[in-house]
Amino acid sequence: MEWIKGTNIDFMKAAKLWGTISFTAVTISVILIFFPGPKYGIDFSGGTEIQFSLEKALPIGELRAKVERAGFSSTDLVQVGEKGTTYRIKLQAEVAFTDEQIKRITDKIKKRFESPGVEYVKFSPGGEKITIKANGNLDTKEVESFISSLGLQLREREIEVAKKTKAEGEGFERCLDPVCKVGRTQDYIYEVSLAGISGAFFKKLSQKLGNNKIHIEEIEWVGPRVGKQFRNAGILSLLYAWGLILLYTALRFDIRFAPGAVLCLIHDTLITIGIFVILRREVVLSTVAALLTIIGYSINDTIVVYDRIRENLTKIKERELRLVINKSINETLSRTIITSLTTVMAIMPVLFITRGTIQDFALALTIGIVVGTYSSIYIAAPLSIVVDNIFYKKKVRK
Repeated sequence: MEWIKGTNIDFMKAAKLWGTISFTAVTISVILIFFPGPKYGIDFSGGTEIQFSLEKALPIGELRAKVERAGFSSTDLVQVGEKGTTYRIKLQAEVAFTDEQIKRITDKIKKRFESPGVEYVKFSPGGEKITIKANGNLDTKEVESFISSLGLQLREREIEVAKKTKAEGEGFERCLDPVCKVGRTQDYIYEVSLAGISGAFFKKLSQKLGNNKIHIEEIEWVGPRVGKQFRNAGILSLLYAWGLILLYTALRFDIRFAPGAVLCLIHDTLITIGIFVILRREVVLSTVAALLTIIGYSINDTIVVYDRIRENLTKIKERELRLVINKSINETLSRTIITSLTTVMAIMPVLFITRGTIQDFALALTIGIVVGTYSSIYIAAPLSIVVDNIFYKKKVRK
């Protein structure tokens, strides 16, 4: 069914104007990507994700208000599980220890355990863990007592560790103590679990909840180095997508269409990221997934237009490419608008009802679909004319 019939809009007449607007928008987006830069979430910048449960379930809106009053961002607070009493929250990475504090604590640990000796002491950036590599066996209870005497708050954490003796057989057992020996028996590596940011979250939120008890169930920490690896992997995935689509378009249609298709996708991706920077929305792994979805959606729209152009080139050989493109866009206009509107309408409830990363995912899709629909008409198609004029130097005459 076509809602828009018999249109004869001269899209190519305004191609230079819209091309200039797009070039300006992309330039601004590129500048914004470098300054002030995207607001990376914990997936890319590092941070702590905490899963906790409440004795009595609270509406998510009321809990968000309490989290905000406790001094934490509630943007990434979500309800999980079927009981309605379990929640997850992502907290940005914070430097728990200064360089001076790290040096002071490290020196004291090395001095206290001179025998058998300490090879190194490492601190997690989130302040959740201290890793001690010794040259021999340490008494975990003695380590626990000494760390506590330094004024550090310990916490119990359930982790898997290697079995202590050969008689117990190979495999792992669970350690529930604040200090656990990890790795192989001969490695003499000990993990000291600290309260860190999760402890501060627990303490401050408990004060706001009153009699409604909170229980920390799980803590996951992403370090800055891992976050950087995720970020690089996300960038590579976009580059691979652009490259493969360039190859596909060149083989499926004509080499003159390939540059326009890829530049169209780069245009859509950069503008979406630029808008995220302006709105200061977090860029996380789900944002990369949204960008890849946008690339797939946008190229699908572009391929429909290109397919009609190719079909009309064989039918109307006398016409110049500009007129063939205009006719093709007008013929596919109804399909383009209806498809985009239907998709956006399906995303709208997610965009306005949800919060956190799901809402950001929906926002990225909405921006990408709108920009992608526009670029299929005013970026991809006109660029094929530019490539044809520069490299082929031939026009289909009227």
